[in-house]
Amino acid sequence: MALLVLVAVYPVITGIIYLVAPFTEGWPVWERNFVVAPLMVIAMVYFIIPTIQSRFGRFIATGRLSK
Repeated sequence: MALLVLVAVYPVITGIIYLVAPFTEGWPVWERNFVVAPLMVIAMVYFIIPTIQSRFGRFIATGRLSK
């Protein structure tokens, strides 16, 4: 599960950082993260985790791809 989440989260967080960077240029890291973190949490809770669970739920639960 952790590997699947990492594979899904990495491109999303990279994209969010690239989208936010022009608007937060010159901001300290903690302020930029204050904007990025909620966007990432929303993406994870409502899109990434449910998608992984629906597509890989059986594999996560049993460790096997098919019956």
